Amino acid sequence: MNTDAILLYRPIFSTSGGQQIVYGITRHDALLMAYNSFTASLTPKIPELAGGPAASGWLKTSYWNRSQVDALIPDANNALQICILRQTSTPYASVYDGYDQVFLKNTTGSTLTNVAISIGGGTPQLISGSGGTDGVLANGQVWTVTIPAGTSVVGLVLPQVQPANQIIPATQTAQFTVRTASGGGHTYQWYRDGVALTDNATYSGVNTPTLTISNCHNSEEGSYTCRVYDGGLGSTLLGTGTLIVSDPAFLTNPQSQTVDPLTDVTFSVTAAGTVNTIRWLMNGAPISNGTLPHGTIVSGADTLTLTLTGARENDEGNYVCELTGPDGTVLSTAAILTVNNPPVISVHPLSVNIPVGGSTVLSVQLSSGTPNFDYVWVKELSGGGEELLRVISKSSTSDSMNIPLSGGGAQLSDTGRYRVKIKNSASTAMNQTGDPANDWVVSNWATVTVYEPLTVITQPSSQSANYGDTVTFTCTVGGSLTGLQFEWLDASNQVVTSVNPRASVNNAGPTSTLTITNVQNTDEPAGWPSQGYRCRISNAYQSGGNAIYTQRVNLTVQDPAIITHPANQTANLGGTATFSVVAVGSANTYAWYKEGSGTVLGTNATLTLTGISESDAGLYYCTVTGPDGSVESNRATLSISDPYIVGHPTSVTADPGDTVNFSVVIGSLSTKPIGYQWRKDGVNLTVPGASGTLDVSNPSWTVTLTLAGISQSDEGSYDCVLNGVSGQVFSNAATLTIRRPPTVSGIQVNPSTGIAPLGSNASLKVIVTGGTPPFTYQWTKNGLPITDPNISGLNTDTLIFTGVIQNNEGTYRCVVSNSAGSAQAERLFIAGSLVTFAVQPQSKKAYYGENTSFSVVVTGGKGTKTYRWKKNRSGVITVVGSNSTTLSLTDLRSTDAASYWCEVTDERGVYSSNIATLALADHLQITESLPSATTVPSRGTTTLTLRYSGGHSPVTVMWQRDGQPLKTVTGQLIPNGSQLVFTNPSESESGTYTAVVFDAHTDLISQSCNVTVVSNLPALNLLGLALAVLAFSIAGFAYVRYRSVRVR
Repeated sequence: MNTDAILLYRPIFSTSGGQQIVYGITRHDALLMAYNSFTASLTPKIPELAGGPAASGWLKTSYWNRSQVDALIPDANNALQICILRQTSTPYASVYDGYDQVFLKNTTGSTLTNVAISIGGGTPQLISGSGGTDGVLANGQVWTVTIPAGTSVVGLVLPQVQPANQIIPATQTAQFTVRTASGGGHTYQWYRDGVALTDNATYSGVNTPTLTISNCHNSEEGSYTCRVYDGGLGSTLLGTGTLIVSDPAFLTNPQSQTVDPLTDVTFSVTAAGTVNTIRWLMNGAPISNGTLPHGTIVSGADTLTLTLTGARENDEGNYVCELTGPDGTVLSTAAILTVNNPPVISVHPLSVNIPVGGSTVLSVQLSSGTPNFDYVWVKELSGGGEELLRVISKSSTSDSMNIPLSGGGAQLSDTGRYRVKIKNSASTAMNQTGDPANDWVVSNWATVTVYEPLTVITQPSSQSANYGDTVTFTCTVGGSLTGLQFEWLDASNQVVTSVNPRASVNNAGPTSTLTITNVQNTDEPAGWPSQGYRCRISNAYQSGGNAIYTQRVNLTVQDPAIITHPANQTANLGGTATFSVVAVGSANTYAWYKEGSGTVLGTNATLTLTGISESDAGLYYCTVTGPDGSVESNRATLSISDPYIVGHPTSVTADPGDTVNFSVVIGSLSTKPIGYQWRKDGVNLTVPGASGTLDVSNPSWTVTLTLAGISQSDEGSYDCVLNGVSGQVFSNAATLTIRRPPTVSGIQVNPSTGIAPLGSNASLKVIVTGGTPPFTYQWTKNGLPITDPNISGLNTDTLIFTGVIQNNEGTYRCVVSNSAGSAQAERLFIAGSLVTFAVQPQSKKAYYGENTSFSVVVTGGKGTKTYRWKKNRSGVITVVGSNSTTLSLTDLRSTDAASYWCEVTDERGVYSSNIATLALADHLQITESLPSATTVPSRGTTTLTLRYSGGHSPVTVMWQRDGQPLKTVTGQLIPNGSQLVFTNPSESESGTYTAVVFDAHTDLISQSCNVTVVSNLPALNLLGLALAVLAFSIAGFAYVRYRSVRVR
């Protein structure tokens, strides 16, 4: 209302008597009424609203009746509060005739949202109107509305029932609340699915703003509403809150964990409701109790507490507990298990070479592992053990260490092996040995080698050589020799030995030598001195671009060059003299001269002079010309020999006892007298005629040495020395060889057995081990000439059989001869095959009075075969059968128990079979069989007995029940028998029992015995069948043997 209206129509207040009473009536609906959205009608406007007069809205901080409102709604209540000034209220009544005024005040200490009001039981609506934001009521703020008198009112905070929906684990407590404004004198009634509730063991607070539901079960599920009564004016139904009860349900969930390996891990849940089954899942897969393949022990997989004993990396994952109950299956939240990983080295410290004064860094890199890590760097000590160098703890997955540690330059003492040890809590936990040294993950050793740099101590030097000579270049180095390598390079930096096949390199420690043989002009380095030979030197530490080089050197090749000069010659008058020069060069020409004459005598490397006369004596030389010019040889002297030899002695091969002659023919122009001396192996001979003189009275020019009746001691080298005008002249040497008779070691046969199958090829070869060739060979068979048409090589060292026939068999002899004597060897040659026993007689066991036999089957042999059987009893050997492959023995007696064998005779000899033994015994028989039936008490001991006689040892007894062998039993021994003992048997051991008695020759089965186990007293020990006894008649030993039973 405006100012004029207020002045004209305002009510009059009286405060007499301590009361505030309105006097007077004012009415002007057009000005004082406004549309009210809460009542859908016109209601009085309220003055002093923050946004101006209206039917509803937020009051200003100061308004005309604030004191009354504050008195009714104190700030200390800490709630959303309501008060209603009605027509008849005391001490304060509504100032609006026919209308009540409603006040909502926020004294909670904070701003409220979703503040609503229900008028006349209608649906709650957010407060709205003049001066504020719908539904929002700040702390201390008052909202008001006018309503028809006597209308019910409920103020509240939406939603109507809180919470609107809730899911509660079974057996737990649920609550629903209506946040109605206090101070309105309201009463409450809660409903489930429209049915009014009363307080009992399950429900409490059914007549309060908060309903509590204890020990929830599925029966408490439903929709909950609350009816709020405003005195006798009416009520408002608030709702709905929905309750869902989870049965079963988790009260607590498993918690994620991070642990070290081999730690015991426990995941636990608490549950409510009816739990039918429990199981744990890992990564969605069920877990079972027991030991996992990787070693972790699982327990409690079907309980609320899961335990992993000794957890490992394989156990990492999401763990969920699954419960089943009336509502089906419910899963807990996932708990993540993280197992700390031990450090894993992906990059190990690397070995490195550094020069003296250098430095390096050793590094390690981990590919996995859970921080933090302890890094310990060590150096290996020469006497064993390690030196601790660096210790650091850090979260980083890498670490490094400087070499040298002290800084500066590395010294030779820094050489050694280094490594790093790394651990964390996981590696420590995984160490189950009790030895702390095993906590560590250890890197590979890194070898740090500090080396002395290479230096050239001795440089190679340039060389000058004749064409075809051998030259060497040598260098020596200092520094580290480890992995030392030398590469000699030519002027083009090519490896010399790769491009020059005449080049080789010899390395000896720090020294290397390049050798070039048969040097040629092409070996000279082009571009000298800027280019030449040099050596590239490297070692394990300096290679590639770090290698060092020697200085470059030159090679000068002389072309031509004389290697061998002509030698002085002494020639016979009328004879021949030869001068030779050996020169090297790429294109040599030769010219021979006699000193004092310019006449060219020859143009080859050799000069030959024939028909020597005295005028030919003198000095001779050769001029060799090539690319580098000419060179002259040394001078060589030609002298005339007197005497001279025109015929030298010749070598002789003779037999012992022969007479041999050696002769020298002297040139007839020689001057007599001429002395002579024969020598053997350079020693003067003293035999007659070994020395003498040819004088002028002797017309002969021949000197002869005669050796009569020669022997091995005369073998040797013979020559003759002549003495004449020119001095001594030596003849050529001649050799005397004495023939030796042959020696043989035997005859080699193919096939090596000396037995050749008929139709096959074979050979005999005589082995000659000594003697002087040539030899002659003569083969015979059985002392006679060989006439077999399929044999060849009768006069060679090898006798060949083509398609062996029976007639080839015999003793062959080969006589080997030469002029000095003969030797011979013999060998038996078998055509066909020897007697072979394809089937040998077999040892046997039999009973007295029975019949038996021994047999053989024979293959091979030559001619007719005869058979003879022999017997050995107690050392007495007798013949028991002839001309048969089978020996039959009838009505066996004790004297037949013996050893037997068969002898087979053919044209080649006698052959014996293996020895077979015949063992005899009485017939096996059952002397005491089982009863046809027996009753066995379930309490006590009962025995079934079987006895036998005879049989071959061992005799075996096998017990059966219902045709099946009794297994896994022990025995009770009796002589020549067996006992089956029942101790406290159960009724299930009733059945038909038999015993099978057998030896190596016979099986017998006993009479069947029907055993019935009857109950007498309560059994204390129903272990069933205690013993099944199997006895040997001789050794008295019992054992069980399982086999099928054959009745004889």
